[in-house]
Amino acid sequence: MHTGTPDDLTDAAQRARLLAYQLAELLNRLDQIHPGSVTAHGGHVTGLAVTIRSIDGTWTVDPN
Repeated sequence: MHTGTPDDLTDAAQRARLLAYQLAELLNRLDQIHPGSVTAHGGHVTGLAVTIRSIDGTWTVDPN
């Protein structure tokens, strides 16, 4: 539950949006290395030689 001010919430939303765009750009760059190589399903993203997945709320990278 958010307990900050409306400005805090707006700032957090803007930072989250920026990070989401940066993540999407990184996934696009990975897909450019080998088109069609990046997939996402069930809480993880796979592409080329790695799998990015969430374990207990922490994102990790596992080599394939």
